[in-house]
Amino acid sequence: MESNQRYPTNRKDYELLTKIGSGATSTVWKAKCIPLNEIIAIKIVDLEEIGVEMEELSQEIQNWKLCVHPNIVQFHVSFVYETSIWLVMDFVSEGGLKLKSN
Repeated sequence: MESNQRYPTNRKDYELLTKIGSGATSTVWKAKCIPLNEIIAIKIVDLEEIGVEMEELSQEIQNWKLCVHPNIVQFHVSFVYETSIWLVMDFVSEGGLKLKSN
């Protein structure tokens, strides 16, 4: 998986705080990156449920990493933990995306 050296790739370095939302194959959490003392969002994707090859998922993550724009939530790092992939990204507080897009 991809790594941004600023963000750790160890599950123990993250504290899940509040469930933000969920779908058929993933759950998004408001979380804390403990070493950086930073609030972030983590999307946890169940690898047993997604129905795509790991290579395809890796390519999608690569593409997301290249998308740097004020209207796109910034991706930081991904890593595999047990049977899931953790996608670490910026946390946007309630109303944040709507306010940013105006």
